[in-house]
Amino acid sequence: MRTPNHIAGGLVITGFCSALCGVNIFSSPLSIGVMVIASLLPDIDHPKSIIGRSLKPVALAINRRWGHRTLTHSAVALVCSTFLFALTEKGISGNTTLALVYFFAYFSHLLLDMVTLMGVPLLYPFSKNPFVMPANPKWRIRNDDRRAETIAFCLFILAGLFMRPLFEQGFWTTYNRTFGTLKHVVSEFHKADDLLEIAYTGKIGTEPVSGAGYCIEVTEQYAIILENDRFRRLDKESMVLNKLLPRHTGRKFIYEHLSIVNVSLDSLNRLVTGQSIAEVDLSSSQSFYILLNGHTTEQKRLHEKYLTDLIFLHPKDTLSIAASKAPPFFYEPNPRIPILEHRLEEVQLQNQRAVFSLISREREISELKQRIREAADMPTQERLYRQLETIRKSKPPTPELETERNLIIEIAQLKKQEQLKNLERQTKHTLQYQPELATPLLLSGQITFVTII
Repeated sequence: MRTPNHIAGGLVITGFCSALCGVNIFSSPLSIGVMVIASLLPDIDHPKSIIGRSLKPVALAINRRWGHRTLTHSAVALVCSTFLFALTEKGISGNTTLALVYFFAYFSHLLLDMVTLMGVPLLYPFSKNPFVMPANPKWRIRNDDRRAETIAFCLFILAGLFMRPLFEQGFWTTYNRTFGTLKHVVSEFHKADDLLEIAYTGKIGTEPVSGAGYCIEVTEQYAIILENDRFRRLDKESMVLNKLLPRHTGRKFIYEHLSIVNVSLDSLNRLVTGQSIAEVDLSSSQSFYILLNGHTTEQKRLHEKYLTDLIFLHPKDTLSIAASKAPPFFYEPNPRIPILEHRLEEVQLQNQRAVFSLISREREISELKQRIREAADMPTQERLYRQLETIRKSKPPTPELETERNLIIEIAQLKKQEQLKNLERQTKHTLQYQPELATPLLLSGQITFVTII
């Protein structure tokens, strides 16, 4: 094949094979340069080729000694040159990513030359028999067949345009995003070196739900995500999950383990306020009380996972004794909270509509791509391709996720301030009628925090 087809075909073949290995050839100009050079390098045995003219003394020497399409078009040259390239790259940068790109690009040249009448002697110098495909010579390309070369070039360009997202995201990420199930998110989560953000859509009963959050834990039955600084469990048993789209963020999360020995309730409240708790395991010789998700419970040992709104309270019996002597205590709500909650409902509704619109847009794009692949003639393909380009150029709706997140954070902060303020008022109210309090409670154990970096 000619130089344009070796470059275009090398781009498609190298991009696809590299994506299977999780390498994006568009990540840097250097990888593109390596791909272009390696896809042309086997023709260094031909003095009139582009790379042969660039290195004419080397090309003449190889051509005189072995001729065209012999040694440089063999598996021996492929393996040996890749090995030398990998050693050089390892010594310079410490990795072999470019060597992988080099291997696939060099191999793409041999693969494309197999489609020509002459073929390539892959087993040279052990055997000079050419490797060709397909077996019928009528279906192979002649060196002077410009029509076949032009058609092949156009097909390579179209394939490259359609496969660009695959090259950039990697094969398995694209595969997982296409199917969007918990099983595929598990695969992506364990393979990823960075933190995943999961965008989800589903239903709880008949009510549609959607959102996005950082994935902290995932199994084939459920996922734990940190959404708007609150943990959320996406469970197949309690909800219908329609789509889960993982996205690499480039960030990481770590677990910070903290041992607690004889710490008071007030100190614990200051410690856990505003923190994302992956696991807490605390115990005391006396009963203590916690406020969690609006409910107060008595504990002697607290062992829970994935908490964000944990408040430790003083013993209930102390408050009840004081309450029996004290006048009624009235809880003072914050009047701003209902206003913000109403605004949050409006924003969430708008965001849900935007997310559904984006999903419909992606579905329409996928259907057009499928119809383009199935089209029987070029005019139909061109018409469908123009429709596809029109949709891609149209501005997609943008969910106001930042506004929603800020509202949720502000409401949570106001509720926590409201709870703490009323707790402080209630304690002062009680102390007026019971000045002598019991010995302060001390807790011991371990708390594990989740920190995103």
